Amino acid sequence: MLQWSFILIVMAMFQWGAYADVQWSGVYRFEGVLLDNPSLIKDGGDSKDYFVHHMVLKPKVAVADGFELNARFDAFNGATDQNVHPNNQLGSAFGSSSSNNDQYYTSSAGNAGADIVEITQAYLTYSYNFGAFIVGRAPIHFGLGMSYDAGDDMFDHWYDTRDLVGFKIHFGNVYVFPMYAKINEGPVGQKSSDAEDLRVQAEYDNKDTDIKLGFLFSEKKAKKDNHDFSDQFNEFPSTLTRGDDLKIRSLNFYLKKQLENFYYGFEFSYVSGDTGLVTDTGENVELEAFGAAAELEYKMPKNSLTFGLKAGYASGDDKTTEDKVESFIFNRNYDVGMLLFNHPLGQQDLLGVQSFLRRGYHVNNPATPNSSRLEDFDVEAISNLIYIAPSLKYDFNDKWNIKTTFITGFLVEDAQNFTDMDKTVGYELDIEFSYQPIQRVHLMLGGAALLPGSAFKEGNVDSKFTYGLMGKAAVNF
Repeated sequence: MLQWSFILIVMAMFQWGAYADVQWSGVYRFEGVLLDNPSLIKDGGDSKDYFVHHMVLKPKVAVADGFELNARFDAFNGATDQNVHPNNQLGSAFGSSSSNNDQYYTSSAGNAGADIVEITQAYLTYSYNFGAFIVGRAPIHFGLGMSYDAGDDMFDHWYDTRDLVGFKIHFGNVYVFPMYAKINEGPVGQKSSDAEDLRVQAEYDNKDTDIKLGFLFSEKKAKKDNHDFSDQFNEFPSTLTRGDDLKIRSLNFYLKKQLENFYYGFEFSYVSGDTGLVTDTGENVELEAFGAAAELEYKMPKNSLTFGLKAGYASGDDKTTEDKVESFIFNRNYDVGMLLFNHPLGQQDLLGVQSFLRRGYHVNNPATPNSSRLEDFDVEAISNLIYIAPSLKYDFNDKWNIKTTFITGFLVEDAQNFTDMDKTVGYELDIEFSYQPIQRVHLMLGGAALLPGSAFKEGNVDSKFTYGLMGKAAVNF
């Protein structure tokens, strides 16, 4: 009887596979980067250069009417780096996989080692007349991507997902999406060991007027000793312990409008709550931070010129307030330039981002495999900053274009323990050529020149100029 049951199950699986509609999409990309002297030390600074490649495969299975299964597989994605940056899709650096030919030394081996394939998404969607039910590990995205970004753009290096259960309810042009997400699962018999994220996302999308706006509320909760809020940010001698519950609330709002020749977008976020950290004097460390981003784009009628602008603000941590964190950090996919606020630069962490990484570069707990923030990829993010980045793009035709961007910024708070420091970060000019010979092939070549600002002078930095070069290629399907 058991044998026949097994045969019937196998036959049913083959029958399901014969009728299921499976669609594949994805992208393969290659990037080459050269940065001259990111340390900004005039004499003795080293350069950084690397090649990376990455492939994403996304199967979509229409199981039955209303039922759809989605997944995502990431190949060549730096297996060793996942321990340091778990949500990255940076790719694998050329030569990062050890040779699997044991007959020769690595330097003379004739083949590269094998890499791994990661399953980064797998979720089921059941769609009905007024919405959808979603369960599994799904991507999350909101607004301009300032706080949450699914990483779907061709050259995105990061992504956000959640293990969630949610209902999306539609009311005409409006949907409301309450969801429950589990960030961390402790012992299954101890609910107090879990970390949770309760979210409500509501958006209005009018296709007739091309206007979008949305609201997001999120509350992350975890019991004391069961959260990983960074205790490395504080420069005071006080010892921080995870001696209280974590409860962080965030509110986000965005607005986007597309006209015939004009686009504008805006997003604002406010984050507050309890970090769960306690000072050695028994004071709870609170969190209160906010950020904003604005985007403008104007295409001249009957002309090939497009003017653009990105500007924003991210609060920084005030080092004089030991019992409060004020640092707001943008999503690392949100870039405004090639060098500034994208790659780590200089001898000091002026933006205060590295202390908040899951495994930050702390003197007593260096991240591996890179012992220095300057030895890592583009892991920098916008924080403790006021920035502005105007741009100009010229389309030669529907295949060729050139874009130039000017980037500058100013620190909000003094970095580290420096006081009354000059807050000018620098002035950068980017030039980028793009070529799309056919619809699914994209080629890019660019460079950046940077004049470091006086803020970098803190920490033995004396370079007056540095530059970067990059080349990118991608094929999507």
